[in-house]
Amino acid sequence: MPDYAFRVTVVYCFFFKDEHVTAGVLCRAVLCCAVLWSSCGERNFSDSRIRGFVPTPTPLFPRVSRNNPRPTVFPPGGMSFARAARSLCRSLVRARAHRLYLSSSSLSPMEHVTLTTPAAGVLVVELNRPKALNALSDALMKDLGVALAHAQQDQAVGAVVITGNDKAFAAGADVKELAREHANREDCVKKACLKTWYDAMGATSKPKIAAVRGYAFGGGCELALACDIVIAAENAQFGLPELSLGTIPGFGGTQRMIRAVGKSKAMDLILTGRRMKADEAERSGLVSRVVPVERCLPEAVEAAQAIAALSSPSVALAKRAVDAADAFVALDEGLEFERQLFYDTFDLDDRREGMAAFCEKRKAAFTDSAVAHATSSAP
Repeated sequence: MPDYAFRVTVVYCFFFKDEHVTAGVLCRAVLCCAVLWSSCGERNFSDSRIRGFVPTPTPLFPRVSRNNPRPTVFPPGGMSFARAARSLCRSLVRARAHRLYLSSSSLSPMEHVTLTTPAAGVLVVELNRPKALNALSDALMKDLGVALAHAQQDQAVGAVVITGNDKAFAAGADVKELAREHANREDCVKKACLKTWYDAMGATSKPKIAAVRGYAFGGGCELALACDIVIAAENAQFGLPELSLGTIPGFGGTQRMIRAVGKSKAMDLILTGRRMKADEAERSGLVSRVVPVERCLPEAVEAAQAIAALSSPSVALAKRAVDAADAFVALDEGLEFERQLFYDTFDLDDRREGMAAFCEKRKAAFTDSAVAHATSSAP
């Protein structure tokens, strides 16, 4: 009689050893394996046939992760052997299709973004610097640019979803990197500061959807603004706090925010640096819809899938027409003007102080602020 339990173990190990398998497929596969193991009479997972494939398991299995790849001893109720087998086969097909998609592309594994294809015609680009709250570094933006350039060349991609994690879409630019790499305006010009960012977002003309959960501040807010559609979770927060660093938004914030919410609201957000919650962002026109946190990415994928199902040339023409209407003032000129002003801030002492204070985790003491002048002139 075939050793079915051993075969299930081999399949189980395939999922954990394949780094490209998405979390949803991985979790589904583990649950199905648990049902099949149980149906095969497996209760003691320290069996010698399993040693060498998976770590010694424990009776409790609260979470599925590659750091803790242990099958649950007690399978979920309500799932039959046949249903588990069918579901496991579907998971294998999806994992295999995703692996073929990545292997057929010219993409090498990237450190700062993760690519998945959850639906036909949809590429999901997940920002992957969780310890830094997805702070936008040059390396991350280069990876994003590579992913979007690939999407542009791939006719099988009709729309792109850009997302982060539940805590942060992107909490801003990597301020430590900016302070380290750019000492003054000349450095900004010489090293073409932020050019990588503009190049990244310009790498594809295909529709881009931002699925925003958690923080979207500074460069993260600007990244969302650079997308065509913004879908926000209920826990999303938006803001442009660059003035607190002694600089200004340099990735389109001054130009795109006013187009999204109007001058008064844009001035409010930029000059005060206050945070705007998801419901206010929806009322202001910054986001198209607000959904529960767990529905944010699925809603974005469904929207991308709907776009991908339409005529690509028609989508491209419609997008060009809307973009042209939106740029009632030449956007390119506005962006270039903003970037030059951003460079100017790197000659300011307050810019140096603002970034130094951020890096040193203290409150900035600006010398050229109205409060500082008022204090110094007081009797």
